[in-house]
Amino acid sequence: MLIGDSDTNTSSNTNNIKDVTSENFMEEVVELSKSTPVIVDFWAPWCGPCKELGPNIEKAVSGTNGKVILAKVNIDENQAIAAQLRVQSIPTVYAFVDGQPVDGFMGAQPESAINDFVKKVSDLNKSGPNIDEMLENADSLYKEKNYADAGEVFETILSIDAEKKEAISGYIRSLIGLKKYEAASDFISSIEDKIKEDNIVKEAIAALDLTIKAEGASSKTSELRMKIESNPKDMESRQELAIALYGAGEIEGALDCLLDSINFDRNWNEEAARKQLVEFFSAIGLQDPIVVSARKRLSSILFR
Repeated sequence: MLIGDSDTNTSSNTNNIKDVTSENFMEEVVELSKSTPVIVDFWAPWCGPCKELGPNIEKAVSGTNGKVILAKVNIDENQAIAAQLRVQSIPTVYAFVDGQPVDGFMGAQPESAINDFVKKVSDLNKSGPNIDEMLENADSLYKEKNYADAGEVFETILSIDAEKKEAISGYIRSLIGLKKYEAASDFISSIEDKIKEDNIVKEAIAALDLTIKAEGASSKTSELRMKIESNPKDMESRQELAIALYGAGEIEGALDCLLDSINFDRNWNEEAARKQLVEFFSAIGLQDPIVVSARKRLSSILFR
């Protein structure tokens, strides 16, 4: 029975929707949430907004096929637990995972917001999608330049594990691919400093910095090529061309340009070409096949 169908407003006590009291709250919510996420709905028979919220949240939870449990607590009959959890107004909804409240909201919400909330909680189910498989899927989407879908998968992974460094890096790179540089910068600002120090995250941050730097130069490739053709010793134009090629998405061309510069005059401007090349390596990723090949060529130039 859906909330609002009667004054008693009791649930049907299906497998994943049940009435909970102060006496069994520890067992049915706290302990159960250690294996399956539990959403707790605090309501009362006289509460109008509760009658709006109830049917939608029950419908959303039922649609998770058991990945989420809905525990309904009538605060008139269970004032102790409501007071313990500092429920100030109703409806109040909490999500419990691993024995702790991790998210929640107060007041009636649009059905779309309720569905999003339940989906987010459902994604926390330990028996849910394999994160490694999700990462593999997101990486494939990214390599296909489907940045929007890749970003969504990376974001879902982060809702499950906010410190998953591969997902953090992938999400930043997906935003770069979508040219959402401000959003990427805002996201980076929200990351803890210790996570920013991880190599894979540092590389993604470097990629954003370099992309922003190169964005304005990408339209100058033809002009710079002509300058170099007329004066092969124009090392500054070579340097600018490499950055412009990177901004235009011609990654291999950018690396080749710098390698040619190093081969031509490695000491120019205090080894500026080599330093720029190292910056490119960091932004692209040291394990990328393009970088691996370029590093081999660099070694052959430096140590011949």
